[in-house]
Amino acid sequence: MNVVIAGFISIAAAGLIGCADTETTAYSPPVEVVHEPTAVTTEPATTSSTTVTTQYSNGAVEKRTTTDYNPAYTTVGPRIRRRS
Repeated sequence: MNVVIAGFISIAAAGLIGCADTETTAYSPPVEVVHEPTAVTTEPATTSSTTVTTQYSNGAVEKRTTTDYNPAYTTVGPRIRRRS
């Protein structure tokens, strides 16, 4: 009787080994690469000037002008609107 049971166990084990999945490659999901364009914006140069005129009691006139200059520059990304 032990021989018969051992035979059935051997046959069952051989069947399980035969059905086993032998592929060991890891699953790699598909990779989706999305390319988004990057906006490059060039901000123009700006100037702001202020003129002050002063007249002295001796009749002399002095004129002073102050100029603020912001050079042009390049930004990456959407344009930022500045309030004026």
